Amino acid sequence: MGQIFKLIGIGFGLAALLVVTVGFLLPSGYTIERTIVIEAAPEQVHQFAGDLDQWSRWTPWLHSDPSLVITPGALTTGKGAQLSWQSKTGGGDLTFTRCQPDWGVAFDMTLGKKKRLSACSLRYRPIQQGTEVLWQMQGDSGLDIFGRYFNLMLDPLMGPMLDEGLTRLKMLSEEPADSTQETGDQAA
Repeated sequence: MGQIFKLIGIGFGLAALLVVTVGFLLPSGYTIERTIVIEAAPEQVHQFAGDLDQWSRWTPWLHSDPSLVITPGALTTGKGAQLSWQSKTGGGDLTFTRCQPDWGVAFDMTLGKKKRLSACSLRYRPIQQGTEVLWQMQGDSGLDIFGRYFNLMLDPLMGPMLDEGLTRLKMLSEEPADSTQETGDQAA
């Protein structure tokens, strides 16, 4: 009986060693990207992407978690604009590090209790059909082995949300200016 426990202990030890070794071999960084073509000028897209007051109209997270409570910062547009959120599943915050109608928006975002940092951007590229928008999230787990494993799941988890947000941003940006203003007035 003691021999069986010894073999089980050795098996668990080898499995743990394998998990740690593979974890260190996994890449520490991650990048999630999605793009969409919006039939509108970059300035029209920026009206929604560059103003945190407008994010509730297109970002997917606000529609997927009814317990979400958002707290805007003193600035809601321009470099330094901020917002934070809290829900039953956790919280986070973001701060604009760049906000230009011809370039797009870059922001630092932290998520969860460990304050997992992502550098994110919504970049605009004028094209013949309008504007190509690239939504990108990048981060690094460093030496966190479990974070490296989690990174493998980020694209399948977050990618569809980025797609949904870009689709909503496209719908809003392509609306005629009159209906966009009316919708905004009704939402206020």
